[in-house]
Amino acid sequence: MKSALRNAVYWLLLSVFLSAIGGGGTVWGQKSKNARFVIKQGRLYGYINASGRIVIKPQFRRALPFSGNLALVKKGKLYGYIDRRGRMVIRPRYGLARGFSSGVAAVRVGSRWGYISGRGKIFIKPKFRAAGDFSNGLAPAFNGRLWGFINTKGRFAIAPRFLNALRFSAGLAAVVDRRSRKWGFVNKRGKFVIPPKYASARPFSWKMAPVKLGRKYGFIGKRGRWKIRPRYDDAFPFSQGLAAVKTGRTYGFINTRGKIAIRPRFLVSSNPDFSPTFSAGLAPVFPDNTSRRNNRFAYVNTGGRLVWPARAGRAGRAGRAENPGAAGEAGARAAGAPEVPCSGFEPGYARVYPHQEQIPAVSKNAGKIMAAAQGSQTRPPRDHTRQRRGAAPRIQHSAEIPRLDRAPRHGGHHHGDAQKLPWLAQGPQF
Repeated sequence: MKSALRNAVYWLLLSVFLSAIGGGGTVWGQKSKNARFVIKQGRLYGYINASGRIVIKPQFRRALPFSGNLALVKKGKLYGYIDRRGRMVIRPRYGLARGFSSGVAAVRVGSRWGYISGRGKIFIKPKFRAAGDFSNGLAPAFNGRLWGFINTKGRFAIAPRFLNALRFSAGLAAVVDRRSRKWGFVNKRGKFVIPPKYASARPFSWKMAPVKLGRKYGFIGKRGRWKIRPRYDDAFPFSQGLAAVKTGRTYGFINTRGKIAIRPRFLVSSNPDFSPTFSAGLAPVFPDNTSRRNNRFAYVNTGGRLVWPARAGRAGRAGRAENPGAAGEAGARAAGAPEVPCSGFEPGYARVYPHQEQIPAVSKNAGKIMAAAQGSQTRPPRDHTRQRRGAAPRIQHSAEIPRLDRAPRHGGHHHGDAQKLPWLAQGPQF
């Protein structure tokens, strides 16, 4: 009996495998065929497929990657949701909103955040000051002072007691401890499984999570042991076996053994919704500063070849004059990344900058000439990371959740960090 059952399972798995690697109409081919990726032409956003062909013409003021079968777009001054054919499924009526996750999406109604279903119906009444994406049945939510996790009924399953919190992944969530002001990982009961000792952290993926210890990023396993030792200036979660890492001023991709798979030559977006993670074989990147400044994404495949646009100029020199605190690290303000925000973990794209004509010069004399011609574009940004002598240490914030560790004044808008809330509390940033 057991032998017959074993043989039946074997042939079932074999048939599934053969169908998956077969021709058209397979599961994997269907995913790739229906994949949609955001592009920008002029001032409008549209979508291409995995082959680089425009399938939804640029017509939106803002657009986010698809999550499931819906994508958040902005028409006029309001946000709504379209399907993969570009049809408006949920008409634009939200001033701020998030993409769908686990079948629901966070939207802001008035000054409070709640959740809607795929049909646009209220799923959880708006009552939170900020709210994140659902994952593993829980979502980070902010009560005005601290972060906790709510369940699908809108009740706090983990009471608010963290200075910051990221979504759950593989049963663990990165949070900032109130006492140590460091990042660690808690389970669904809210207990620390990996002690808070990191300057920054991002969600688990492929059984590893990027964390920052000291000044460098590495990858740890679910027991907190190093899988890839800290040696990178920035790092993102793995997707399709690859992870974006920063060495010097540019980003490349490593495999799960820590070996370089795609050499560093790209820049990445400061928007967590367009983090350099792969989906359907593509990842969003920028080949140079000009592309990043104009928010014109390029897409690289797992072999390191640009799919959109097809040509990227001398992208290998893209980051030579880049401000090291300008891309990928901006998540520090958001939820624990380095000093710049990045990350959002929609698998599938990595950004690059294809054009080099306006990259600031780096020599002393050339720099003065370029500064006079281009104004403030070539000036190094003010260093906001310094702190007063004797002041309490600042929290490193990651790229998914905004810093909201102080109560808002007068019950209204937060006059500090809330004015610069990242995607979680203010919707998409572009």
